Amino acid sequence: MLTPDDVLNQRFTPTKFREGYDQSEVDDFLDRIVGTLAGTDSGPDLTSTEVHHWRFTSAKFRGGYDQDEVDAFLDRVVQTLGARESAAASDPAQDPRDHPAPAAPAHALGLRDVTSKLQFAAIEAQGSDALQVRLPDGSTARVLDISAEAQGVTLITG
Repeated sequence: MLTPDDVLNQRFTPTKFREGYDQSEVDDFLDRIVGTLAGTDSGPDLTSTEVHHWRFTSAKFRGGYDQDEVDAFLDRVVQTLGARESAAASDPAQDPRDHPAPAAPAHALGLRDVTSKLQFAAIEAQGSDALQVRLPDGSTARVLDISAEAQGVTLITG
């Protein structure tokens, strides 16, 4: 089982003239894994399924990490999270039928959390690229555009 320190101390061989994974994307994702393992992630915890399906941008002729090393390490992360999920599922205190669903988080999601969730949702949507949002009244609206300003990112619906 991996610990947050194991993830923090993980190093990958850099690539320069061969294809690798974008270093900043890998580093950001490792930060999310640390947050999940330590219970300090500001957003929802990552699941073993999300880690298994995660994809990074390819980096060629610029700084990247060795793809085989990253993939092998993420396999260990999947095993660790899978074991935690199995333990939680077998613990009667964790049975969702005995406990009400938690309230929606009081904090707003950051761009990294939204990006992560969209990436996983795209896999689950099986080819559909329609994006819609649920409005406070329960109705849905299609996202037509996105604008970015100093205050943040705005989804424009219609």
